[in-house]
Amino acid sequence: MKKSTICFLFIVFILFSVGMLLNNLQKIENLTNEIDSLQTENKMLKEVVDQYDSKKVVLTAYNSLKNQTDDTPFITASGSRTSVQTLALTQDLVSQYIQDNLPDTGISFGDTVHIIMVKTFIVEDIKHNRYLQGGDIWTENYADAMKFGIQNGYLIYKRKENQNEQN
Repeated sequence: MKKSTICFLFIVFILFSVGMLLNNLQKIENLTNEIDSLQTENKMLKEVVDQYDSKKVVLTAYNSLKNQTDDTPFITASGSRTSVQTLALTQDLVSQYIQDNLPDTGISFGDTVHIIMVKTFIVEDIKHNRYLQGGDIWTENYADAMKFGIQNGYLIYKRKENQNEQN
């Protein structure tokens, strides 16, 4: 093979290698920008998530039946009328009922909470004090309550401002 052909092939090889290198550098720069963008998004999401707390709870359902409520079966402890959004929490989870020796969740009547895999509820009622770390969803009829049964769930609630200082 002639020297000129070898030189030509060497130059083509160098140019091809430089092109591949520049292409890979561009890919690396794109990936670096994507990583930076994801880290920024992750930081923003963490700030939102940090505003919330969660508790594992045992969930059951109740109705406005005389053997399941007090003498005002359709009126909740907060004074509101029962609805499909009504949630009764155990006293250890509602700020107004928490004893001094228990940590305050910051959950109050009227707060909106979400139970993963179930739905969003408004805290308006209290379960009997013999229960802990749980909730009752209100249903319109006994059959729906029986169908709901007993479920484990995670109660997600927005941390109150004073809770951020305590935690």
